[in-house]
Amino acid sequence: MAPSVNVVCAADWVPPPGVVAGSIKAANLVKKEAAALALAAASSENNRAGGNSGGGLKPELRKPSRVAISHSRLTSVVISGTGNDAEKFVFVGCEDGAILQFLSPSLDAVPVAPPEPGETEAVYCFREHKGAVVSLCCAPAPPGEASGTRVFSGGRDDTIVIWTLALEPKHKGTRFAEVPTLRKLAVLVGHSLDVVSSLVATADGSHLYSGSEDNTIIEWTVSSAKLNRQFHLPKRKNINNYAHSLQAKTSTFVTYVTAMLVTLVLFFVGYLTRMDTVLISAGHNANARAKPELNSALNVAERVAEKRMRDEASMDASSDYPDADHDEEAALARTQNFLVAAELSNQVEEAEELQRTENYKAAAGSAQQSLQTAVSEAAAQLDGMQDAPKPDGEPRCDNTCEFANDGVCDDGSTVAKDVSGTTPARDIKCDLGTDCSDCGALPYAMNTRQCIENEGTESLCDHPVKYIKSMDVNLRAARTKTVPSFIQAYTDPKKDVDVSERMENKRIVEDTVVHIWRAATKKCCASGRGVVVDVGANFGMFTMLSAQMGCDVVAFEPVPLFRSFVRYGLQASALSHKVHLRPRVAAGVDGDIAEVTVPQAGIWGTAGVGGLNVDPAINDPRQFKIKVKTERVDTVMSQLYPNPSDVDLCMFKVDVEGFEPEVFDGASEIFRRYLPKNVMMEYTPGVYERSGDWKKMYRFPAMLYRLLQHDYIVRHLLLKENHVADFDGPVPSLNLIETETIMHDLRDAARMYAGEIRGMPWPLHPDSLHGHFGHNTDIWAALDHDEFGRRADEKALYMTENTPYGLAARNCNDLYRYAPQREVIGCLCQKDKDERREVLIEEKAKREKAGKKALETAPWWGPLVAEVKSEVSEANSNS
Repeated sequence: MAPSVNVVCAADWVPPPGVVAGSIKAANLVKKEAAALALAAASSENNRAGGNSGGGLKPELRKPSRVAISHSRLTSVVISGTGNDAEKFVFVGCEDGAILQFLSPSLDAVPVAPPEPGETEAVYCFREHKGAVVSLCCAPAPPGEASGTRVFSGGRDDTIVIWTLALEPKHKGTRFAEVPTLRKLAVLVGHSLDVVSSLVATADGSHLYSGSEDNTIIEWTVSSAKLNRQFHLPKRKNINNYAHSLQAKTSTFVTYVTAMLVTLVLFFVGYLTRMDTVLISAGHNANARAKPELNSALNVAERVAEKRMRDEASMDASSDYPDADHDEEAALARTQNFLVAAELSNQVEEAEELQRTENYKAAAGSAQQSLQTAVSEAAAQLDGMQDAPKPDGEPRCDNTCEFANDGVCDDGSTVAKDVSGTTPARDIKCDLGTDCSDCGALPYAMNTRQCIENEGTESLCDHPVKYIKSMDVNLRAARTKTVPSFIQAYTDPKKDVDVSERMENKRIVEDTVVHIWRAATKKCCASGRGVVVDVGANFGMFTMLSAQMGCDVVAFEPVPLFRSFVRYGLQASALSHKVHLRPRVAAGVDGDIAEVTVPQAGIWGTAGVGGLNVDPAINDPRQFKIKVKTERVDTVMSQLYPNPSDVDLCMFKVDVEGFEPEVFDGASEIFRRYLPKNVMMEYTPGVYERSGDWKKMYRFPAMLYRLLQHDYIVRHLLLKENHVADFDGPVPSLNLIETETIMHDLRDAARMYAGEIRGMPWPLHPDSLHGHFGHNTDIWAALDHDEFGRRADEKALYMTENTPYGLAARNCNDLYRYAPQREVIGCLCQKDKDERREVLIEEKAKREKAGKKALETAPWWGPLVAEVKSEVSEANSNS
């Protein structure tokens, strides 16, 4: 019986006596996501006797043993060592983040002696990744560095680890005293999504190329562990498929770089083969020599492997499948060595594939080109993957900025190039690429999507900084602390005390919202179908976060000044190709004219149509107004995505300072045809209270009524700053907004419409949504009940005698101390709890009765119910 295998995962592990090495046999088992790895340890009678170790002996085959380990799935494999090296190492990446290292003798040499009865085999185990190890590759040490093979591992945690093989003193006195093991050299972070799906290094070990599901390829300099260049696909293409097609065009990559990619592809389909270059002639020879014998052997082996896979990992195949063992041994005996047979099988398949290729001779000839030519061609192809602002596709690099040649980099590219985020925030004076003498060229072209601008503001497309400076406004930029990060442009934090102040001091805005946004859209954006609609982009925080997560974004920002901040951030983050930036006001009709008020003090984000939410208490002489055309969200979506089945609408965000109902008026088709997975919105009925538009108050609760009828889980999104310790952790517990809650708001709105309610907030129902906040608040609605359904610790909004606040979220303790008795009573904050309980019961019943009566006669209630019913019916039909 084959020995068991003991896997120990500890940094200070020393192999026990009798540890031996074996050859790896993982064909089919990796492909079928085996719970155990098969090891084939070869031996012979002469080996057992400690006899001649020369090359004339043929190994005796022994049935593979199984590794009883907790790793739930094996995700990647690579072999180090080339040519006739005496030793090779096999590295296996696991789903739980571990890397297993096996010592394997050369396939051309006599194997190491097997253990005596009762001894165990062992492997090394290393942990650095927090997610599955999905890609591995090996390369020699970079030029000029100490010898030692480099091993690169890419994980599902968006990191790449550089390892080196080195002798460890702690193994002194063991049989592995002269066996080099992995030692971590550096950790690389640069991809914006979680999966580093492919890795390939140049033949001299100087550079590493990584591909990720964020549709980027990054070139790293191995010796310095720094990001060199970053390339972006203009369309959603699978990075692995692109790299695979690149092999056929880049000559000597077939020998080195491409050989690794081919091997990785073969591993994913289940075949573990040698890393040595497979010559075309060898494939033909293998075809003629071994095909008839191998077909029989491999059919049996495949059948045995499948049969073994159905058993539990700990079950010994020999005891349960004696016939299969017999067939297997007979098959292996016919081929003398199963590993050689597997290798020849791969050669046969390659030979057959080459025979079917009309360009066989051309492919063979191209393999003789020099490595330098191949690398140059590959780099040229990667550079050409983007649409650039110039016809030749090159990044901008000139000195047209007035601050060029002053010895200081003024275009912010130092911030853009620093993926670690350690570069401090900078004042930006030049457009990217216009201070080339001081900053150098950007490693990418910036504009990859057609820029649409209103007449007179076309310069925003290529020169957003120039436009901002023409408005006498400061521009700063810094890398955010979001996950993933990006370059955020903002202004003087003393003038904008909201977004700009938070970016200056914390590098993040609205922690809670960012946390929930990431949790709600992560899977959808990574799918390759995801779209986010951001109405009211402002400085572009959520536009760029979504684009960096992989979504296409349709962003509406009618203010040219804010749009310029967004354009700079997109260019600096290399995200322009992901965003449709619309220069018009999203409204209920197309082609109308809206007047937008833009503050230059206080909170710049309160800019909006009619200045509905601009604080009238702020004396702002620089405040200005602009007139902008309107367009419906439905119109834009039908133009950009005419077939709703081609996309997933991950998020519909509306934050337009009291203009939200008009946006919803122009987005009915969004809910009929696209049905967003999530909705985030600012909820600002205070703008109508401030202006005295009581007959419009129903329009805010009507939006939430619509979402609830579509079966969204709706939550009151109270902003909590600095709560996020782990962006991948669970979202915080929030208050639920039930249908009955919004019915109280609709009844209150009906009373306002009829003139029964004035003097806010005292006449409100205590269990209404508006009864629990003042001027405005935020809402999150999620359609995914499985992931974001009602939790046990989440309760509906409901006021009791123990609620610490009164109507409009007025703090009762503060009212007791400072407010007149009339205000305490009006906010339902009676100090005596028994009295407060009685008052709440009485007021709830009285106000609900009056509200139901008013709602029955409200002229807008019947049409609203009919419209929403039709919308929900059509949405269900389309889904």
